[in-house]
Amino acid sequence: MKDAWDRGDATAYAECFSPDAVYVIFVGTTYIGRRDITECHEALFAKFAKGTTMFLTVLDMRFHGPDTATVLTSGDAAKRAPRPGRGKVQTYTFHRGTDGWTCVSFQNTKRNVLMERTSFLFDRRFRPILQRAI
Repeated sequence: MKDAWDRGDATAYAECFSPDAVYVIFVGTTYIGRRDITECHEALFAKFAKGTTMFLTVLDMRFHGPDTATVLTSGDAAKRAPRPGRGKVQTYTFHRGTDGWTCVSFQNTKRNVLMERTSFLFDRRFRPILQRAI
């Protein structure tokens, strides 16, 4: 997936997703299926994401049986790596079928650090438990 993105290859990128995958970008636009994913990425790679690299860090991975996994990442696609803590957060759900692993669902969320910090000041319970000791 990263290799296809880094090459700007919309078709190869979309092949990483199931034929009926759900793909939600950070502004809320939802694409359904490989054709939709391919077409939007053809436009994206021709303009806004031309020459970008996918930067991501795996934060969590969970298996829900032998053939389904959820992967949580942070990062971005840009010409240079995002500053730590400033990237987007992505959730991928992968399923292993007869053709191997494909992504069946993708959600990309842009972090709003100011709103995050403000909510943490109102009530410490807004801060995720793993971050409370920091």
